[in-house]
Amino acid sequence: MLTTVDEKKHRRPTIRRPKPATPERPNTDIVNEHKTGAFNEAVSISQFRLETSNGAVKLCTFIGEMHAQILDCCDSTKLIKNSMYVADRLDANKTAMILLEYGHEGPYGIGSNCVAELCNAPDSKYKESKRIIGIDDRSVYLKDGRCDQSILYDGDTLFCVLKKLDLANIKVYISNNYIKPIESSFTENNQKYLSAPGIVSRFLRHIYASKTAISSKLNGMTTKADNAVYELILDLRYLWSFVVDIRILITILHGDPAVDEYVCVVGSKHWETITNELSNPVASDIDITRVTHETHTKCSCIKYQSLSAIA
Repeated sequence: MLTTVDEKKHRRPTIRRPKPATPERPNTDIVNEHKTGAFNEAVSISQFRLETSNGAVKLCTFIGEMHAQILDCCDSTKLIKNSMYVADRLDANKTAMILLEYGHEGPYGIGSNCVAELCNAPDSKYKESKRIIGIDDRSVYLKDGRCDQSILYDGDTLFCVLKKLDLANIKVYISNNYIKPIESSFTENNQKYLSAPGIVSRFLRHIYASKTAISSKLNGMTTKADNAVYELILDLRYLWSFVVDIRILITILHGDPAVDEYVCVVGSKHWETITNELSNPVASDIDITRVTHETHTKCSCIKYQSLSAIA
């Protein structure tokens, strides 16, 4: 019979396995900015905190601008250009992505100081950055690409084109160049998002409803009077502006999970649409909270310290 001492000698030793290490979560704390200064190009700024069902957190900053317009700031001596803020975020957060309003042709053809200074200036260190992407997909879907986009948005160009046509050919021209691309190539590329509940599918339905309304108006036109043509052009401009907005929404809500910060600099109308959509979330697996909403009024410019940032 084994003694207590013998039992201890012959007992199988207990192997204590180390506990698996808990994977370190990325630093996604959102804190108040402490930098000073005022934005002299931003007419509006909104920020949203996004948290998915698995706990991943993103900060999305949307800056609305009038593109080449410089604002009068009466209450600050330190002025912050939009490109300066974007550069700050690129340097501070190595996973931040920047969304700018240019097309697949490259950062050209739009009068945005931010685009010019970051992407085209000879001394910009961000010219070749893979973390700056263009989100204007309109020329991808339009029948004649950038030409159709320029005709639609450049002053009275489309009005002058249409006034040379009779009513029947106006309907054919608009249908072929601006209605059918939404029904074909745009739908083919974005159909997959319609079935997923959330903001993207809701906004896609809004785009299709707008397209249907314009088609009905076009089919019912009985005159090519100036006011009728101008109204049609305005409707088309709104419809195709939504193509930029849906690309932004898809990028931030269905994009790279490794990105914890987006900064988007766009025209003020795009800013308004995106801010409204994200301010009215629908049932989905993403929790959305607006943390900043600032606008320029008279000569009171938006303060840098009113913003939040990824720590």
